[in-house]
Amino acid sequence: WEIFMANLAILAFVLIGVQFGLSYFQFRDYRNKIKELSKKGTIGIGIKKGNIRQGSITILACDEKGIITDCTEMKGRTVFSRFKENHDYVGQNVHTLKNKLENQSTKVKSSLLKAVESIENQVINKQVNLF
Repeated sequence: WEIFMANLAILAFVLIGVQFGLSYFQFRDYRNKIKELSKKGTIGIGIKKGNIRQGSITILACDEKGIITDCTEMKGRTVFSRFKENHDYVGQNVHTLKNKLENQSTKVKSSLLKAVESIENQVINKQVNLF
């Protein structure tokens, strides 16, 4: 019984270490995407936590005219999730996209709406008119 408990404790520590390592790589991927997209203009980040369900993170980049130049999303429940490019919104105006999204409530749309609102808040704080 003692050997079983010792092995169980060792297994628990190994699994915690593996999770920590994979979380590190996921965070590094997140940081690199932000750095990459910030070179393309103003960025907005939207996060919708999933708890038990799938969560999502959306990062948008837009130019000085409010046109989306890049969009990347991470969806999933595990530390194996990675960012994927989404070209569905590239070329759209941020304000127009917000109006389209306000009636939709899926997880990805929710994080996308938060990213759009993040860009709008930055624009308001800079007192620059993109629209």
